[in-house]
Amino acid sequence: MSSKALSGILAVALMLALPLLGADDYYLHLLIMGGIFFLLSAGMNLLLAAGQLNLGHTAFYAAGGYLCALTVKKRALTFSLHSSWSSSNSVSRFACWGIPLVISLKL
Repeated sequence: MSSKALSGILAVALMLALPLLGADDYYLHLLIMGGIFFLLSAGMNLLLAAGQLNLGHTAFYAAGGYLCALTVKKRALTFSLHSSWSSSNSVSRFACWGIPLVISLKL
């Protein structure tokens, strides 16, 4: 295994261990937001490297996030945090699967 791969594995292991080590919530928030932006920019990098300009994946990502936030807001008042998160996760997964399906069927 090369030293570059080993350093990448160690970096990922450290990031996964940060919540267990008692890191501050602010730094965890920064790490999570950085990971989200990395995912979006990596997808854009793949598209632009192939010579395509497509912002569709960003729109579907935003739709899933928006529906997840709405579900948490509506359900958090009546259910526990775990129930609210699991229901919002299910809704956002369905939205990220269902919205492109409906658009691709051209209904």
